Amino acid sequence: MGKDRLYFLTFISICIVFIFTALIGVNYSVKISINLLLESEIKSAEIEVHKIHEILSRQTTVFEDKKLQDDMQDLLEVVASGKSYMAILDSENKIIYHPKINNVSENSLISTQIQNAVNKGLKISATYNVLMSYKKDLYENNEINILEILYEKPIENSSFKIVSLLNIDNLLLNISKLERRLHTIFILMGFLIIIISFFAVRFIGSFYEKKLESKAIDLENDIISITKLNLDLLMYQQKNEKKTIEKQETTPLKKEAVTASNSNNNKLRILSYKGDEIIPIPLNNIAYIYTENTITYIVDDSEKKSFSNASLDEIYSDLDDRIFFRANRQFIIHIAKIEKIIKYGKSQLKIVIVNSDVEILIRKNKVAKFKQWLNI
Repeated sequence: MGKDRLYFLTFISICIVFIFTALIGVNYSVKISINLLLESEIKSAEIEVHKIHEILSRQTTVFEDKKLQDDMQDLLEVVASGKSYMAILDSENKIIYHPKINNVSENSLISTQIQNAVNKGLKISATYNVLMSYKKDLYENNEINILEILYEKPIENSSFKIVSLLNIDNLLLNISKLERRLHTIFILMGFLIIIISFFAVRFIGSFYEKKLESKAIDLENDIISITKLNLDLLMYQQKNEKKTIEKQETTPLKKEAVTASNSNNNKLRILSYKGDEIIPIPLNNIAYIYTENTITYIVDDSEKKSFSNASLDEIYSDLDDRIFFRANRQFIIHIAKIEKIIKYGKSQLKIVIVNSDVEILIRKNKVAKFKQWLNI
C-alpha cells in the first residue's frame, strides 16, 4: 500500500511539473515564433516597398491620371499578401491607396509599435503584448482601427509615401492556430513523458527494492554467521579453560610426565625484555603479539608491553597453534583473549581483544582458515 501511494504521488508530481513547464514553454514558443515571423515580414515588406517605389518613380503622373490611379489600386490589390499588404499615404498619414480602400475607416490610427519592438530588439513579450491588446479590441469592438506600419519609403517629388501594413486580423488568426498546435504537441508529448516516466519509476523502484531485499538477506546471513562464530569462540574458550583447570588439578608427578612428553609447541612461557630486564611471560597471560618497525612486541592481558629479539615467525613456530593464531603478517592472537568477532567490509573479519582498542583484521584469504581454527 505504501509503494502504491508513493507511485501515485510520483505520478501526480510529474503531471504538475510537466503542466507548469508546458504552460511556460507554449507561451515562450508563441512569443519567439511571432518575433521571428515579424522579422521575416519586415524584410519581405522592405523588398516589396522598394519594388513598388521603383515602379512609381517612373510614373511621375500616377497621382494625376485617373487610369493610372486605377492601375495603382489594382496593383496594390495584386501584391497584397496574407500577413502584410501595400498602401500609399500622404504626408498627414491619410490613406490614398489601399487594397481594401472601401473597408478602411478614415479614423484609423497609424502606429509603428510592432516595427519598433522588433527592430529595436525589445523584450520578446513587447510585440506579443501589443498584439494581445489588438485582440482585446477586436473582441470588444469587432474591429481594429489601428494600422501597423512594417516599413515605409517616401516617393520622390511628391508628398506621398509607400508603406507596408501588417494584416493584424490574419496574424491574430495564425497566432491562435499556432497556440492550438503547440498545445496539442505539448499534450501528446506530456502524455508520452508521463507514461514513460511512471513506468520507468516503477521499474527502477522495483529494481532497487529487489537489490535492497538481496542486501538485507546477505546482511541477515552475515549476522547469523558472525553470531555463530562468536558462539563457537565462546564455547572453545570455555572448553580451553576447562582443560586448563583439569591440568592444574593433576599431581606434580603427572605434570612432570606431561611436561617431559611435550614438544617445543607446548612451551609454557616466552622470554621477553623490558630495558635491561629479562621477563618471562606465561603463554596464558599473552593477549597478542605484533611486530612494528622490525621490532616484535608482546602484550599481556593487562596491556603491558615488552619486546622480543625473535621475529614473529620464530615466535609463532614455538607456540601451540591450537591456542595462538597468526591473524596476518603483523599479529598473533591468543584465543582466550578474543572478546568478539565483527564482520568488516564485504569479506573480512575484525578481532576485538579484551581490554584493548587495537584493531586486528583477518583478510579474506585467511577467513576460512580462522573459522577452521575455531573448529567451525
